Amino acid sequence: MKIVVGEFDTRREADRAMERLVQEYGIERTGIAFAPEGRGEGEGRVAQGGSALMPAISIEADDETADLVRNVLVTAGAAYAQVC
Repeated sequence: MKIVVGEFDTRREADRAMERLVQEYGIERTGIAFAPEGRGEGEGRVAQGGSALMPAISIEADDETADLVRNVLVTAGAAYAQVC
């Protein structure tokens, strides 16, 4: 099992990515964690404009689908996406 993390400039982009994962790829909503103000104190990146941390989501994915999930996040507008 791997964790895929994506950070977005806006909450709207993060919401769109989550919906796409659930509706188009069958990812369980319970396997997606949403952090509206970044991943945690000192960990998140600053959004464009420098006023707030970037919304982030993390998804539990098996080894076979982790890269697909990362690509979906990038396509949905993630400013940063990584498989951990």
